[in-house]
Amino acid sequence: MTSLMIPLLSLTLGCIEGVQEGQDLGGGWIAVLGGLDGGLVGVWAPGDDDVWTVGADPDDGLGAYVFHYDGVEWTRMENDIEGNLWWVHGDDDGTVWMIGESGRIVRYHPDSGFETMESPAEINLFGALAFAEDDVWACGGNNLSVQEKQVLWHYDGERWAAPPGFENPRETDAVLTKVFGTSSDDLWVVGGPDEGLHLKDGEWSVVDMGTD
Repeated sequence: MTSLMIPLLSLTLGCIEGVQEGQDLGGGWIAVLGGLDGGLVGVWAPGDDDVWTVGADPDDGLGAYVFHYDGVEWTRMENDIEGNLWWVHGDDDGTVWMIGESGRIVRYHPDSGFETMESPAEINLFGALAFAEDDVWACGGNNLSVQEKQVLWHYDGERWAAPPGFENPRETDAVLTKVFGTSSDDLWVVGGPDEGLHLKDGEWSVVDMGTD
C-alpha cells in the first residue's frame, strides 16, 4: 500500500501552478504528473503496475484526461470523451469504468478501446464501483435540478437503471457522491449532508453520518 500512496495522492497536485513532474514536494512526496491544463479528480490502483487516473477535459483534441501507469511510466490515453470525468474503477475482468458530468459513462477494455454507454439521464455522476462486467454501480445528482437531485444506478450487463425495488429513504435530497462496498449485497453510498445509505442482504437503510 505504501508504494502506491506517494504516486497516487500527488496526482491531485497536477493542476497547481508551478508543480512539475518529478518535483520533490517535501515530506516524502514526489509529483508524478504536473504541468497539466486541468485537474485529476479520480484514481484507481489495482496494482503497483496498473494505476488509472481521470479528470478534466482540457479541450485539446485528445479527449478527457485519462492516464495509465504501467509500473514504469505514465501514458495519456487519447479518446473522444467530451466533458469532465469524476471517477474511475475497474472490475476483475480487466474492464475499466469511468463516469463524469452530464451522465457520462465510459467503458474501456484493452481489446475494444473506449466506449461511451447509453445513460438514463444527463445527471452528473461522481462515484462508481465495479464488481464484474454485469455488476457496476454509479451515483451522483444535480443540486440545481428540480428533479434528479440524487441518483443511484446499476448496470446488469444490458442497461443502466435504478436498482430493482430501490426507493431512496434519505430525508435529504443532496447529491450522492461516492459508492463502495464488498459486494452488491453489502454496499455503502454517501453524500452530503447528514445521511448515507447501506444495502445489506437486499435491504436499504439510512446511516446517520453525523455531519452537516
